[in-house]
Amino acid sequence: MKLHEALKKVFWQFGIAVLQEKRLVFILADFRAFDEYPAMRKVMETVVSDGHGKRLYERSLKPDAGDVMSCAESVRKSLTLERKFGGGYASYAVDSILYALGRIDSVSEPTSHGFDPFEDTGSGDGGDGGDAGSQESSGPENSGTQGSSAESGGSDSAGGARADSGAGTDSGSGETKPGPDAQDLYMLGEMYYFGIGARPDFAAAVKWYREAAAKGHQGAEDRLKERTLRIFCRASEQCEARSQLALGWMYSHGKDVRQDYGEAFKWYSMAAEQGNAVAEYNLGYMYQNGNGIPQDIAKAAKWYEAAAEQGKAEAQFSIASMYESGYGVSRDTGRALKWYRASAAQGYKDAEDRLKDPVIQLFCRATEEGDAMSQLSLGDMYSQGQGVGQDYEEALLWYRMAAEQGNAAAMINIVRLYAEGHLGPDDSGEAVKWCRKAAEQGNSAAELRLGRMYEEGRLLPQDFREAVKWYRLAAEQGGTPARFALGRMYEEGHGVKQDYEEAVKWYKLAAEHGDGAAKERLDSLTGFKGWKKRGFRAFFS
Repeated sequence: MKLHEALKKVFWQFGIAVLQEKRLVFILADFRAFDEYPAMRKVMETVVSDGHGKRLYERSLKPDAGDVMSCAESVRKSLTLERKFGGGYASYAVDSILYALGRIDSVSEPTSHGFDPFEDTGSGDGGDGGDAGSQESSGPENSGTQGSSAESGGSDSAGGARADSGAGTDSGSGETKPGPDAQDLYMLGEMYYFGIGARPDFAAAVKWYREAAAKGHQGAEDRLKERTLRIFCRASEQCEARSQLALGWMYSHGKDVRQDYGEAFKWYSMAAEQGNAVAEYNLGYMYQNGNGIPQDIAKAAKWYEAAAEQGKAEAQFSIASMYESGYGVSRDTGRALKWYRASAAQGYKDAEDRLKDPVIQLFCRATEEGDAMSQLSLGDMYSQGQGVGQDYEEALLWYRMAAEQGNAAAMINIVRLYAEGHLGPDDSGEAVKWCRKAAEQGNSAAELRLGRMYEEGRLLPQDFREAVKWYRLAAEQGGTPARFALGRMYEEGHGVKQDYEEAVKWYKLAAEHGDGAAKERLDSLTGFKGWKKRGFRAFFS
């Protein structure tokens, strides 16, 4: 591989900062960057050890393009004048870095392939290696591809078909020039693998690597053995769910590939469709957070539950939380408890902690033990928004559970929710049903409310006699509002024969317990103005 292309891949994979690290030379060796020009290893070692790499890196971070170019010229002079490297090698090192940084578009390569970095030509004088011909077997190319593109007249691009020296013929001979050789095919694979000049495409890379390997290219064979491509081949060709999951994770986290949520979603979906629980959970997470795809809470819940069914503890906790809060699904405390417990049974700490929460423990007593007081308490919490989000529908659900067990307070709360308009239009049947049930159990609040329904003709036909009946029952239990209401009925003669003395009696009882309205009515009936209504006895009552 050419040094400048190798550097570009290194920067893409490891970052530009690697320019100032000694490991850069070893990484380049792994990329086979020195196979074609072995002498460049010595030059690149000097670039790093002398701090030139650090200088170029720091200048490359500045917005002024002139800074890095002037620094590059300074490095070039230092390598030739101080270190005495051949001008071709010094220029190739600097130009390769500039090319990888995207500062220049083309690179002039040295004329010599020798091992001696201090010779500037291919004459072979005083060097270990000699000219291009003596090094033809050292690199990954076939024997006909050695030498620079300028010398061979071939194309240096990965997509070009380089003529095989000695194998081609004159245009008038009638013979056809051979197609791309192994190195050309390999370079095409490299371009797609690293996304050089094109979007990374493993499928295309594998295709070209295989063609190069079929022609005996060792580098292509090595690439096909790499973990990333092995995973890709198993994921795409063998449809192996675990490999599809692995590839999705790599794209999601940018591990060994460029981060791409779209690709991650594609591979996770393939694995999830085959029933892979981890992929199902990851899809749920992507939908919940809108990572690379439109947020869709309902679909998130669908995939979380699919993974939960297969025993994925994290998914069990996630779907439990959604059922508890009604997020993306209908609120269902029973299912929430089921999944919290399943997750906690696997040692998932968040689920264990959630089950210790007082609210959840209250849920357990309310649902599993059927405890009416716990159900009433939950209804109150949802009605008032204490410890949970305010939700009158949910409050009605819990109140109804308690009411069906005969809890009068829950019955009254159901009537209150309807009366206060928290459940939309009044449901007269439901409100009256629970109010009557509570009143028939002797609940004074229910007796008072039922009396008002009859007196006002709201929800029930107006019936003063029935109103008096229920007011009396509530008043006899000590209900101050009921005593005042009963006194008013006697004073006005509604449902009973008008009786001022009976009215005074009930007003007095209400006034003794702080009812201001009762005190005013009492003063009106027992004071000087009351004699016209009650006669002389009003002054002595």
